[in-house]
Amino acid sequence: MQIIRKVVIPLYLNYNGNRRSWHVKRILESWTWSAEQAKEAQRERLAETLKHALEQIPFYQDQVDLTALDIRPDNAEEALLHFPILTPGMVKTYFDELQIQPRPKGAFLNRSGGTTGVPTCFYLDQASEDWVRGIKRTHQEAMEYRLGEKKWVIWGSMNERQRKQAAAKTRLIRGIVNIKRIQGFSLSNEELDEILAGMQKEKPKLLLAYVDILYRLAERAEETGLDMPKDMKMKVTAGTLYPTMRKRIERVFGPSLFNCYGSREFGDMALSCKEKQGLHIQGLAFYVEAIDENNQRVEMNETGELLITTMVNQTMPLIRYRIGDRGSLSNSQCSCENPWSRIEQIEGRSQDLFYAKNGRKISPNALVHFCWVYGMEYQTRVQIIQRDYGRIEVHLLDMGKPHEIHTNFEKETKREMENIFQEPLRIDIMWKKELAYAPSGKFRMIQRRMDE
Repeated sequence: MQIIRKVVIPLYLNYNGNRRSWHVKRILESWTWSAEQAKEAQRERLAETLKHALEQIPFYQDQVDLTALDIRPDNAEEALLHFPILTPGMVKTYFDELQIQPRPKGAFLNRSGGTTGVPTCFYLDQASEDWVRGIKRTHQEAMEYRLGEKKWVIWGSMNERQRKQAAAKTRLIRGIVNIKRIQGFSLSNEELDEILAGMQKEKPKLLLAYVDILYRLAERAEETGLDMPKDMKMKVTAGTLYPTMRKRIERVFGPSLFNCYGSREFGDMALSCKEKQGLHIQGLAFYVEAIDENNQRVEMNETGELLITTMVNQTMPLIRYRIGDRGSLSNSQCSCENPWSRIEQIEGRSQDLFYAKNGRKISPNALVHFCWVYGMEYQTRVQIIQRDYGRIEVHLLDMGKPHEIHTNFEKETKREMENIFQEPLRIDIMWKKELAYAPSGKFRMIQRRMDE
């Protein structure tokens, strides 16, 4: 197989990667620019995107009080404010009007992971797909991984049957390029032990996983006293990498942990570097804003809801798309000297903000600590769910052990949580046979499930 890889992989890269190689070269070159050069290039691309939308996309022609002639690179960021904030519901309602008509040959339908309900459908074109693949290759180069080295992908999937029936061609390609794909949805301790044993034996060069899956593996390795290899490159996505999670993962598997921010709508949008000072946005492909509850842009380093504008999809450009995540942005210089702005911190999904009746909004960051506290006290996994104002459920995973009541601990924890909410709380402790997963297979420790 090694001989086959040495022959096939270069042919594969030449056949399928010439356009993407241009993107990789362009992105890597942009990492050497000054901050001024990067900002100028981004404004030019943003202006081109907005002009294209006003010239070719019916939805924006109807909704925006500007013409393409009004937009220049020097005013593109201000012109963007004239465009409506686009929600997944609007994409469904105005699906046809958000596309070029007629749709270009080669455009293909994709869909979001459906984390919050019914997936959102959208079209990608060959140009956007080349950018998506080019960015992934760039990120792999940044992590010092080369195609053909052993790579494990541990991913959540609600449809195990579909995974098992993957096309023979797909399985063959994975074998040739040395990719092992492992189903990671709701893993048992026995399955975690099997994966950890395989990691010790095979020593993958790169591991790609949901944040929660890799954290569970680190947690299980410590529970069972395993000494794991410390030189593996790790890339986590599809979840919030909280500081406590990073600390444990790096303690178990080593320091080469990269955090990636991406989505099905856009692909990889930002990646952390070795300096771990936030996530560098791929500014040639995406423009990211953070807004407050009044839909006004917040200052740099302030937390807000993230809006994404793609500058690479001409068939169905999503502009100011409300992706549902909260975070803060920074344009200060990173120690690695990458000139692009950074997502300084991802603070979780916007639907995971908890609400107090007094008007306070509680960030998931303030609550995730209690998941660790309850987990350590009861030696199990934890999910915290808001059902109503003043009513919170703490779900504990039933591990088949006797359920003890820790009255003093629960009183003290309730008092600490009420100090954050600044109002009385009803906290119900519930043992569950299973914890709730999102339809996409993601696990979220903090969830708000209350009427708005």
